[in-house]
Amino acid sequence: MVLAPDGTQTKHRLNPESYLGIVAATNFKQRVRKMLEYYHTDRLNYVVSGTPNRLEYDQGFFVKLGDGAAGVKPIAHLYKSQVYALAEHLGVPAEIRSRPSTTDTYSISMPQSQATGRTTACRSLASRPPPG
Repeated sequence: MVLAPDGTQTKHRLNPESYLGIVAATNFKQRVRKMLEYYHTDRLNYVVSGTPNRLEYDQGFFVKLGDGAAGVKPIAHLYKSQVYALAEHLGVPAEIRSRPSTTDTYSISMPQSQATGRTTACRSLASRPPPG
């Protein structure tokens, strides 16, 4: 979907090069974030804790050397609904728990399933690491 400066929206199918460019840029951001996490955890003698959940593994929604790169993955065996229940049990404030899942690759507001559907399909073709 394209949002013009005048507010009109149109739909266009991305060509393969544009689509792969978006996937590459999204993956690059996640890998850079992990490099920064590892830099600071090494410097401070900490450990990188991953946040992928079971639904992400089941759908193949991960970035090699990105989201999956972590010393420990304490919630990898939990489904997203269980992660939200755990957050409530641990007293995570409601304003944090109620935030919708987002991706900063897309600037137009849309349901998460639309924002990640094509990327998920592309990523599910890759071999997936086992949860844990």
